[in-house]
Amino acid sequence: MMRVTIPAHKLFCIGMAVLGWGANSLALSAFSKVPEIPESKHAQNYIAQMSYKGYLSCRGGRNAHCDSQVIRHKRSMKSICYAVWTGNFAELVERKGRSITPYQMSIYRNWCNTANQEVQHASREYPDLLTFVSTYRSYKTDMRGDLQYGIKAYADAVKFRRKCSAGTVKRAAEAMELWGTREHGEWDVTSLRNLSPTRYREISGACKKKSWMRTLIVDIEADLEANWPTIASSFLGLEACSASIKAWSNEKLGNEESTLMNLRSSSKALEQLMESSKSGDISSVSSSQISEVTSDLAGKIIGCENSVATGKEALIAQETEKERLHRQQLHQERIHAQEEASRRAAAQQRAAEAQRQARQRAAEAEKNRRQQQKQQDLIDSVTLE
Repeated sequence: MMRVTIPAHKLFCIGMAVLGWGANSLALSAFSKVPEIPESKHAQNYIAQMSYKGYLSCRGGRNAHCDSQVIRHKRSMKSICYAVWTGNFAELVERKGRSITPYQMSIYRNWCNTANQEVQHASREYPDLLTFVSTYRSYKTDMRGDLQYGIKAYADAVKFRRKCSAGTVKRAAEAMELWGTREHGEWDVTSLRNLSPTRYREISGACKKKSWMRTLIVDIEADLEANWPTIASSFLGLEACSASIKAWSNEKLGNEESTLMNLRSSSKALEQLMESSKSGDISSVSSSQISEVTSDLAGKIIGCENSVATGKEALIAQETEKERLHRQQLHQERIHAQEEASRRAAAQQRAAEAQRQARQRAAEAEKNRRQQQKQQDLIDSVTLE
């Protein structure tokens, strides 16, 4: 069997093309800069020991020099990965009169592999993060207004806060800044364009210690603690489905389904609150207090589900009976039509027979008249002598 050896840089490009990272998936607008390769061997070896994240961060704390260095490294990283992903790295390095070892080249490819992972992570996480920011940034805490929405806002904010602590938000925002915008290079990753990447600052800003997100959580927790008896009563007072409907209609079934939907959404909101309570995110309301309300809703939901099921069966039975009666009516109408057709045919037949007999009698009468006339003519023609 013949073996074909493919150069490493071309093999890498083929792999990236399979992953959708070929030239067609990148914005390649007039970007022709040569990758920024370190000048000296010492610098190359130093950088080769750094990871993707290490190269894009500072040592020794944040300062003006550090920030400037990070910006340069971001542009360099973007320039390098552009060349790697488009398969032009080796050519551009040679054009600049540099030399680079296979090991160093593998380091740069590893960086770009990591960049690929960061972009994929941002593609998964960023849309939900942005939805949270867009939905709740202007939310005014009022648990007495819309309970379900308020509890959902709280649960979503707690979930977002967890992602802040886990570094998920920061990671997604940094990937969007570098690969989704053109702040550090004259191109961007096409798959990130429609995700509003320029709003990455809003995402990362929501994680700050005194951000609106943290204020939202504190305000809702305070509202829950101060007004829980009233809030619990509101949930306990939710309308249940009727258990005494005899004559079902589409309107009555629709009302029961609407009641069931409201009970389920309320129960879901309380489940989110229960999850936050069990995980220790909220201490103002205990799990036992929430459980009392959810148990009541669970009973109402079961009753409602039974009522809706009964209503659907009743309407199906009504429809079945209606169809049966309709078929019976059609059958009777067909029989009546057949009988009517038979009567009309018999009447037409009788009329035709009467006409035939009338014509026959008229013909016989005419025949008799002619015979009588003929005899009379003979008599009249005889001359008496």
